Amino acid sequence: MSNYSSSATKTDLTLLLECLKFQMKCPDLQKQALLTIHSICEKKGNNKTRELGGVTFLYNLSKSSVVHSDVKETALFTLGTLAEANVYCKHSLCRKEIFMDIVRLLTQEDASLNQKRVSVYLLFVLVSQNKSGQTLAQTTGCLETLMELFRSTFPFSAVDNLRNVNQNYQLWASVSIALCGCVNNPQNEEGQRVCVAAFPIVKTWLQQISVPSTETFQPICSFIAMTVSSNAYVQESFAACGGLETLTVALLRIVSTSDTSLLSRQVSVIIVKTLSACIADNSTLASGLAQYDLVNHLFFLLASTHLDPEDRLSVLLTIGECTGASESSLNICEEVKRAATFILQTCKKASKQTFVFSVRGMGIENWFLFRTSSLCSNSMAVVFFLGCVLTFEDVTSRTFASFQSSCENSCDMHRVLQEATERFRMSHLNCGVRQDQKSVAAGHADPSSAKAPTPTLQRSCEKLCGKCVVFTFLVQN
Repeated sequence: MSNYSSSATKTDLTLLLECLKFQMKCPDLQKQALLTIHSICEKKGNNKTRELGGVTFLYNLSKSSVVHSDVKETALFTLGTLAEANVYCKHSLCRKEIFMDIVRLLTQEDASLNQKRVSVYLLFVLVSQNKSGQTLAQTTGCLETLMELFRSTFPFSAVDNLRNVNQNYQLWASVSIALCGCVNNPQNEEGQRVCVAAFPIVKTWLQQISVPSTETFQPICSFIAMTVSSNAYVQESFAACGGLETLTVALLRIVSTSDTSLLSRQVSVIIVKTLSACIADNSTLASGLAQYDLVNHLFFLLASTHLDPEDRLSVLLTIGECTGASESSLNICEEVKRAATFILQTCKKASKQTFVFSVRGMGIENWFLFRTSSLCSNSMAVVFFLGCVLTFEDVTSRTFASFQSSCENSCDMHRVLQEATERFRMSHLNCGVRQDQKSVAAGHADPSSAKAPTPTLQRSCEKLCGKCVVFTFLVQN
């Protein structure tokens, strides 16, 4: 059955490619053939199109001067689908000349908005989870071109009318996502340093936004979070230009209405997660936020009965980062403990059950096993790895990494947990970002559609920037 399916797919793709070659005067038929190729390859993810020479043909078609502009746009979009669905197609497209062509399209004055959007989508696919693609983006000028587009297409300035906002938002949001792919997943410190140049204008945007919305804050905060993630130099740069202060003030302005306004609550959570990335593993920056009484505002947000459990956990952990770095916040540590206990209790399913939580901050990128058990007396929690036993008092989020790396009796579980951490950081952004980027790019098939995509990137970025911790916890009944 599988052989028949493979043979049928090859036959279908061959006929569709022939249709493209012999229907040069029928752009509608060519576009339909391209979308059918897109549909087949998106679902099956095979390498047949490349083996049949389809990738090269589609690339040449996107550059042809004798085909309709709609066909060029659809060809670029289909190339992005092929590269996303099959790693061999992606590698075959990771060439200097293709990146140079993308730069040319993005800087071409008469290029349509849709053509730029699908070009950005193709670029995003080529750099996502691809270190060599990220390098090509830097060396060919793609990264700088994206930075310029990010600055120049911001759709919410005071001089823009509603029509301009609708026309530019999807391109701007798509560029933001592509920049995230260029600097993270995998982390690219050189790319992060390049993006520091955009911090001053990002700060200005945050100051100018009078009516907060997820459409404005999500792309901005995603860019900030991915750029500062795990990079102390970039964190310091963002703080030095006033960005960290401006982001904090924006949160204080919005959080006061979070209990009664769904929009304020959503934007507050987005900012909280971004702040967490900005101060992660940086006690100096974290302690500097004490002057804004940030912790009390975070507790106000945490107390909201409408907050989602995952968002509540993110707020709680940001509180932990702030209180762990600031002596002035030590008097509320008991409140933090009670809040943490409450959240853990709500996740309890039964005694002797393993819980897994996605936890950010506290300077750790390791997996802890935290489960209910009766292994020790006095209700003492134990962190253990198949025979490696430490009392909970001996282990903190800042010391566990050294314990794990220096353990003389390293076991298979140690290695599994270390590998799982990296897989977690690598995988979660890719899923959400690709869905957002494709929703932005796919609009080229319906140019009349001006509806902005529903952003989901921030949650994915939070998971990527976050540190995943798994606890083994003894809940005393």
